[in-house]
Amino acid sequence: MSIFYIELALKEHANSFIQLEKQMDEFKPLPLDAFQHKWQQMWDQMRPLNSEMSDEDLKRFIDSQISEGYSYDWQYYNTFIQPFSAEAVAITVLSHALVEATINAILTEALGYIGKPSLFLILEKANVKDKWTIGPQSFLPNYAFAKSDALFEGLSTLNQHRNGYAHSKTTLLDEDNKSIVWQTNPSLSIGKEQRKLLHRFLSLPYELHQNLLNQIEDRSLRFRLEHIIKKI
Repeated sequence: MSIFYIELALKEHANSFIQLEKQMDEFKPLPLDAFQHKWQQMWDQMRPLNSEMSDEDLKRFIDSQISEGYSYDWQYYNTFIQPFSAEAVAITVLSHALVEATINAILTEALGYIGKPSLFLILEKANVKDKWTIGPQSFLPNYAFAKSDALFEGLSTLNQHRNGYAHSKTTLLDEDNKSIVWQTNPSLSIGKEQRKLLHRFLSLPYELHQNLLNQIEDRSLRFRLEHIIKKI
């Protein structure tokens, strides 16, 4: 039943992410005049400390600082980095949870169907990538999921990002200044590539599920497995 709640949570974040993207696409920055109070604060702070500068030079300097500091890019980033980060982490973690819950459900259902339930105790210990690439061969000998496949690349990327969030590490150097632990924090931007990646994560559990279903000829087994998750 937990798989149902994971799906509900992922669907909720998919909807809120779509709304966030709409806001990002429609974003209009404030004019620089809106930051006049910031300009005045800088003037009040800097004028007594820079007596050697003329008023005109100081004005030009402050104008440049306001122009750069409150540019479109700054306003865009400052507006969306927090909600975007919240969605990015939630979607990544929930997608990974659904990916793993789905393969676990598939394995338990299928191994019970063929009368080999004890095999799950062995397969359960495998990592999520092995569960998807090798696990189904326990009940579907001709199952194929090549590591050169784009689907596997998506699974690997999801796994890497999720582990980066769930098992974050900073780089640790030894006495010879050589890395013995590598930083695992995934990079996070709010650009179009990051948005595209999150959409990939949203669809990945269903693509993996469908890829497996497409290889099952036993109609009874297929029926048992096809309702484990439902596409958002």
